[in-house]
Amino acid sequence: MRRFGVSNNGKSGSGRGVLRLRRLWNAAALRDASLLAQRYGKKETADGLRQAYAEVHASIAKDILRAGQAPDPVTDLMAIDPLGLIAPDAGADAGLIDGLLKNVAGLGMGLDAQGQALCYNPRMSGYDLAAEFLIIQCLIMMQDHQAYASLDRILTMALSTYAWPCAVHPRTGGGSFGEGHDPLVTALFLRVIRSILIREENDALVLGAAFPTHWYEPGTVITVDNAPSSFGTISYRIEAGEQRVELQLEGDYRFPPQSVRWNVPFAIKSALVNDRKALHREHTILLLPQTRKVVLSRE
Repeated sequence: MRRFGVSNNGKSGSGRGVLRLRRLWNAAALRDASLLAQRYGKKETADGLRQAYAEVHASIAKDILRAGQAPDPVTDLMAIDPLGLIAPDAGADAGLIDGLLKNVAGLGMGLDAQGQALCYNPRMSGYDLAAEFLIIQCLIMMQDHQAYASLDRILTMALSTYAWPCAVHPRTGGGSFGEGHDPLVTALFLRVIRSILIREENDALVLGAAFPTHWYEPGTVITVDNAPSSFGTISYRIEAGEQRVELQLEGDYRFPPQSVRWNVPFAIKSALVNDRKALHREHTILLLPQTRKVVLSRE
């Protein structure tokens, strides 16, 4: 919590970042409590919690759109992930991400050695790596395949142990703020890697949310074994050929997802699901959780 102005003894510095963060977590708690009440048949309680959440969510959205109010970009970016209060495909919420990213950009954008824009935080005198990883999470949620390119850029700043300081100075390339091996930055890095491979979006399981194009070059094989999720453990294998890409999927579900969504960076020409023709979109195919084999032909 030192990131948000709270010391080890629980005392707050400015307090603004802490109060804002607590407000976001409380909103997520209201939302999750309403879902639990609905699941266990407490309809009246669920309706009351949903109404309370709607009011708090509207207030949070208003604050985000009020540019320049965020004391710390990471605080508001957490509203998108991991809290999931803002979804890029949820109607009016979609515009909030643009507003939020403008708030982050308002703090200042710097250029790295390759001339790429990075989030510069004046308070840290360096590139804010926690904010960068959360921005990558936003790109993944928006199914933007530039997410991997952004990750690749941050990897060049990693120490030999694949850890990062809280912020990196634009000239020296060394740490300029916080701990030398910042646990929040490392945790966000691991979360980004998981999100690229597998992620949950409400009642859907998403595979390959931000795979780069070169991961589908002929001869490439991608394997995920026993990855934990809120639905259960997931395993899959993707093998890319010249004209076809095959997915083999296996899930040991405790609570099966309503659907499985596989995103690809290439245009899909045709699809076979369990050896039968299936409908698809240009870059996405929706699957049932019992699906075991998918073959995509690409243009």
